[in-house]
Amino acid sequence: MKCALIEMSSHKRKWENTIFKVFTYTIWLYGFKIL
Repeated sequence: MKCALIEMSSHKRKWENTIFKVFTYTIWLYGFKIL
């Protein structure tokens, strides 16, 4: 059970990291368009 919990938390962190990358990329593109 503990192992599954660690796996889930690791997966969540990976998912959050992906969202963060997409968010940063979108902001960068948006800023580039304004310039």
